[in-house]
Amino acid sequence: MTTANPRRAAYDILLRIETERSYADILIDRELSGGALQGPDRGLLAELVYGVLRRRGTLDHVINHFSKQHVEKLERAVLILLRLGLYQEYYLDRIPVSAAVNETVKLAHTLAPRAAGFINAILRSADRERNAIRYPDRASDPAGYIAASHSTPRWIAADWIEQLGMEEAEALARAMLATPPFTVRVNTLKIGREELKARLAGEGIAAEGDRTHRALDDIGTRLEGTAGKGSSGSSTTGESA
Repeated sequence: MTTANPRRAAYDILLRIETERSYADILIDRELSGGALQGPDRGLLAELVYGVLRRRGTLDHVINHFSKQHVEKLERAVLILLRLGLYQEYYLDRIPVSAAVNETVKLAHTLAPRAAGFINAILRSADRERNAIRYPDRASDPAGYIAASHSTPRWIAADWIEQLGMEEAEALARAMLATPPFTVRVNTLKIGREELKARLAGEGIAAEGDRTHRALDDIGTRLEGTAGKGSSGSSTTGESA
């Protein structure tokens, strides 16, 4: 079932990932194919799902700081809603904090009505007191620090520190959180790169030619914006493809 609410769609997908071990990309594609989400909401759905998955370790650390109940004891619906609200508060500058809180609480009234007040209190405290959040000491507990600050599983952080040292391990953890650019490969038998860029610009999508990888120099184009639909003469790809 598809929905026109990107936050509700993100919640449903995150719930299925946890309960059914489903794959995010398949669920997102299925939701977008339903056609209920339009325009920027399509991009917001993907951002919320992938963002919460990427930042889950840090989000849970923040929840633990403000909640008397540890994340492992929270109801699954409550935990997912808190993660969604906090991700918007902390990582999506284009969404006002008031909107992030209000929309999350509105969902809570439907999905976890008894916890709506609790969710509202946690999200508002997390905004007011974000500078008071304490992380593990970087010197005495480096693996714990990376795990909480950069959402890296503690055992992986410890392994990286042992092999690479603290500085490189933290740099690697930070790089793993970076959002890769959305890239298309141009089929030059059907359309030229500049023509495709002009067509995308007409749809409000900024694109730039890739100069990072020589193999993609003539065919790679990075996109900024929401590319909800494929364009004729191109196909999506990762830069390593």
